[in-house]
Amino acid sequence: MLGGTYNLRQLTLGEKFSFVTNRYDGGASIPPVPQSGGFTGYWQNVGTGTAENPQGAYVFTSEELMQNYDGALHADTWVWQRESNYPIAYPRSHPGIEIDGKPILITPGRSALYNGRTFVPHASVFHEAGLSVTWQWVQGANRATLQNSDYTIEVTPRELVYYVNGEPHTLDVPAQYINGQMMLPLRAILESIGCVVEWDNERNAAIVTTP
Repeated sequence: MLGGTYNLRQLTLGEKFSFVTNRYDGGASIPPVPQSGGFTGYWQNVGTGTAENPQGAYVFTSEELMQNYDGALHADTWVWQRESNYPIAYPRSHPGIEIDGKPILITPGRSALYNGRTFVPHASVFHEAGLSVTWQWVQGANRATLQNSDYTIEVTPRELVYYVNGEPHTLDVPAQYINGQMMLPLRAILESIGCVVEWDNERNAAIVTTP
């Protein structure tokens, strides 16, 4: 069933799954994980992490995974383990964000590219950059206020003008509701507090350096 699938990098295995080899078609055998291109040669379960940054406690070679898999213990999504110092490449549908070298864990589908700009929900990203976020219903819109000790930033969805310490600034793409979630423009807000934001096209990630 899985024999010959040399580019298979992710497996979701359930509690009732078992590896049963078949001498005619290879059965559920899986090829070895390469020890090149930033990969360690092992599978790792995702656990509380993500497919891009797995945090599971189990690490197996392909052969060990097939021999030792126990659905009661190991049911999870399994991915090729990356070397710890190797840069993560994020899928095109789910841009990544790293702040001062730390990947920010965002549920897949909760970051988005819109008109060439990265939009993110506030909690996991702006808090990591040292901003608190509050919401206030103002003139029929849910305004976001982001603050630290030096800055107060006010952003209203679908409006091009936002305010930094009371001074108006203009966005090229306004804050949006995407899939029912209020999403804020990453670069404009973080550059307003002195961060450097760069886009790594090869890795599909926004790289943020705080002041």
